[in-house]
Amino acid sequence: MARPRKTMKTHRDILRHILGLQLSANETHAILGISRGKIQDCLKRAQAAHLRLEQIDAMLDDELESLLFPEKELENEKKESYEPDWEKVLAELQRRGVKLRLLYDERYESAGFDQSYSQFCRRFKKWRQSREIDMRQEHIAGEKLYIDFAGMTVAVTNPETGEVTQAQIFVATFGASNYTYFEAVASQKLADWISAHINAFKYFGGLPKFLIPDNLKSAVTAANRFDPILNRTYERFAKHYNLGIIPARKYRPKDKSKVEKGVQNTEYRVLAF
Repeated sequence: MARPRKTMKTHRDILRHILGLQLSANETHAILGISRGKIQDCLKRAQAAHLRLEQIDAMLDDELESLLFPEKELENEKKESYEPDWEKVLAELQRRGVKLRLLYDERYESAGFDQSYSQFCRRFKKWRQSREIDMRQEHIAGEKLYIDFAGMTVAVTNPETGEVTQAQIFVATFGASNYTYFEAVASQKLADWISAHINAFKYFGGLPKFLIPDNLKSAVTAANRFDPILNRTYERFAKHYNLGIIPARKYRPKDKSKVEKGVQNTEYRVLAF
């Protein structure tokens, strides 16, 4: 990281007085009011780099700094080349409540990762994309429940008024077994969304470890790729049942391929008749 311009100006003034005006360290101290220790340190660094006044005058601040403080240059290069263990980052993100921002703040920034959070996210995204070329999803029995609404709807007629409305089809599919539950609900709104989850849990007779919903508004308020903001009610619902939520990423159909298959089967075997 570059030093402030004021600091490099101070070193230029020291070297100009000593190398250009041929003053002693004490005389330079008296004129500039800079500590003798700092003056001596600057002079030793200039001598070690074999610097002459005409060279110094022709240099930019960054060039002069790299010659006077080579150890800082090496430190910056080390920080810039630091590459996090992305496999470990991905594994940590599977834990309940863990977000990319938390990993950056608590581990990588403090460990000398000299990059901004946005750069950290871009590098993780680039690694993830390269990994997905040949990545095969592994499913553990009962671990993940994939959730979505079917594209097709069902016409429901009110027997008293004759009014026809379209019921939405809620679909939940387990990743390992493809065991699927579906239910017709009045809408995709939050109340129907939560109620259908509860009915699915009752039908399955148990709970998954993670819920993998699509990015509909009842589940996700802001669909950021790595740090999605969950609907507060849905998040509290998951905490009540001690479940983790990992929303499927936008434009990544493989993230929810299991429930897409469940939706297709539901439409083909039930809704098409």
